[in-house]
Amino acid sequence: MMNFKTVVEEYLDTPTTRKMQTKSETAHRRLNEMCKAWGEIPLDEISDKHVRDFFRGVKKKRLAGGTYNTYVTYYRALMNFGMDELNLIRYVPKVKSMPEHRRNEFLEPEEAKRLLEELDPIRRDLASMCLLTGLRKTNATNLKIDQVSKCGSFIKLPGVLMKNGSPLEVTLNDAAKAVVKRRLDMVKAQEQRYPYLRGKIEHLFVQDSGNRKLNGRPITQMCNDTWRNAVERAGLPRGTCVHHMRHTFASWHKRQGTDPDVIRQLGGWESMRSMEQYSHVTAPEVKIAAGNIDNII
Repeated sequence: MMNFKTVVEEYLDTPTTRKMQTKSETAHRRLNEMCKAWGEIPLDEISDKHVRDFFRGVKKKRLAGGTYNTYVTYYRALMNFGMDELNLIRYVPKVKSMPEHRRNEFLEPEEAKRLLEELDPIRRDLASMCLLTGLRKTNATNLKIDQVSKCGSFIKLPGVLMKNGSPLEVTLNDAAKAVVKRRLDMVKAQEQRYPYLRGKIEHLFVQDSGNRKLNGRPITQMCNDTWRNAVERAGLPRGTCVHHMRHTFASWHKRQGTDPDVIRQLGGWESMRSMEQYSHVTAPEVKIAAGNIDNII
């Protein structure tokens, strides 16, 4: 009988059913955590108690409901893969999802300003880039210098890096151009300060901590204690994360009257339906229409 770790490896090597893409970074992270608990256990010996104990530990992290549910999603996907595709098991121990208490998942301009003021420089620039362009966190943190156009006016992301599999050209407004220029200047300064990095820095948002092992490397953890403490100091709700910047990007555009299809193209959403999940503000024309019957009664 294959153990849990072996099944995970096979599952992660299998392209997604819907779009034949590689499994997401989140899938890798969540399943690797499960491997630490169950890796050597044969799949058919994963019991209800194993599952209860693991998810009890996840709950102790006090994660938002949506984040907790990503563990549930990938646990179920993996176990169903073992049952339906590999025919290794006939029973999958049950686990319940948590309620997701949705709030308006976008920031008002004053909230965004407060957050940016509280963040450390690299997280401030990354959050700004996500707010200004709608980039997903992984696309921003892994952004390479050669993906920025020579003129500095746009970014080109290949389809293999995109959730929908389609390449995306991101137009940079003046504020985003300023962020890019600042980071490029910082990269040059870092290469001058640390000769061993000359010609070796590939990414735009890289660390400069004085630690030889970290210098010149992209940041790997955005939403750590540094982020959470900044969120608290800014007076924002617990659970405010980098992904809210993408929601904010779409919502601000909608509020300013940007055509919905243009918002979809700017943010690289595959469909209008998927884009609308990210825009939480009534468009100006809808507000005007609502006032059309103000004086009828």
